[in-house]
Amino acid sequence: MTKAASAILNTVRTSTCELCCIHCSHGCLRAADHPSHPAMHPDSENKAGRPELAKQAMGGFMWLSAANGVRAVLKVAFLAILARLLTPAEFGVLGAAMVVVWLSMLITTLGVGPALVQRRTLAERHIATALVTSIALGATLAIVVWQSAPVLGGLLGVEEAIPLLRVLALAFPIGSLATVAECLLQRNMRFRAIATAELISYAVGYGAVGVTLAWMDYGVWALVAAEMSKLAIKSVAMLFAVPESLRFRFDTRAFAELFHFGSGYTITSITTYLAMQGDKFVTARFLGAASLGIYARAYELMMVPAQALGVILEKVLFPTLSRLQGDLAGLRTGYRRGMALVALLVMPISMLTIILAPEIVRVMLGDQWSQVVLPLRILAVAMYFRVGYMVGQSVANAAGAVLRLSARNSIYAVLVVAGGLDGYRL
Repeated sequence: MTKAASAILNTVRTSTCELCCIHCSHGCLRAADHPSHPAMHPDSENKAGRPELAKQAMGGFMWLSAANGVRAVLKVAFLAILARLLTPAEFGVLGAAMVVVWLSMLITTLGVGPALVQRRTLAERHIATALVTSIALGATLAIVVWQSAPVLGGLLGVEEAIPLLRVLALAFPIGSLATVAECLLQRNMRFRAIATAELISYAVGYGAVGVTLAWMDYGVWALVAAEMSKLAIKSVAMLFAVPESLRFRFDTRAFAELFHFGSGYTITSITTYLAMQGDKFVTARFLGAASLGIYARAYELMMVPAQALGVILEKVLFPTLSRLQGDLAGLRTGYRRGMALVALLVMPISMLTIILAPEIVRVMLGDQWSQVVLPLRILAVAMYFRVGYMVGQSVANAAGAVLRLSARNSIYAVLVVAGGLDGYRL
């Protein structure tokens, strides 16, 4: 695995002069911007050349691999416990509410957070503007979702999701802070801090809070409390880990510079989300919360190994390849090697999941979840493509080709929803 991972990152070891030319052609920050940290100006990070960048990326890959491996084990353990304490309908109600929550979370920053990672040069005014924008949008969306919860619950066809939506709306301003902080840590390639925050927040949120409340018969509210506590802990940890002194100041020019990339990134994220969640919307709307609970558990089991690798690659490749955005040959090589690593690790897991699906469901969820077996087998066929999609999206985002990616995702989203509706009619 280490050898394969090294192959991905060999892309950044070639042609140091080309990278320097890319950065020099964009000039330095004005003195008035006062860059004082490597996150402010990537040129300071590139003095050691691409070997140093490769070393940082490899370190990040290993840290995220270790943390995600532990998190995958915890996720499997917590899922096994919660599946025996809660019903498919309770999982389905939360799943329906999260369709709205996750979509709203994508809008809370207008892509200005990822724009902090993608920009070649960064000033304090960009960070301050991103914070103000994120908090303002997060608070606005919280009010909108709170007020429109009855309409959204009716649209989903799950009236029980209405009170959940109102509580989960409080996550938007909290999550907007976490997004900006995490993007700054990614830009600094401080993957150890990111991995630690995500692991601790998940362990406490679902292990300590979620399982305990489920055991005390709080039902679906145990899952709501788990999500909220996980996000709050992660946000606090991320903010403490950021080395910069975060200030709140809105700069029109800085917003325009961030929004140029961020708007396209947001559109791409929304179309991606619709493609990834369109099937869940159709299931909730036409088949009900119980069916969504069964389908969502199959999807979650499929995503345990897929997400463990895919999220790692996405978080490492985006900031790493963003520094090579002018080197198209390097981006192509990075994509090919990334897909090769995905095939090496994911395809054997996919085959084993198809073969052992009944045993996996019985051990993980219990006999009452036997209906999960068939959808799990079907979803496992697409495991390679699901992870490979994350690699391609990271490369496209790093190259700034967000609008073209959005167009492809829009077609994908339409096909997913149409396929779901066609399956429902059958």
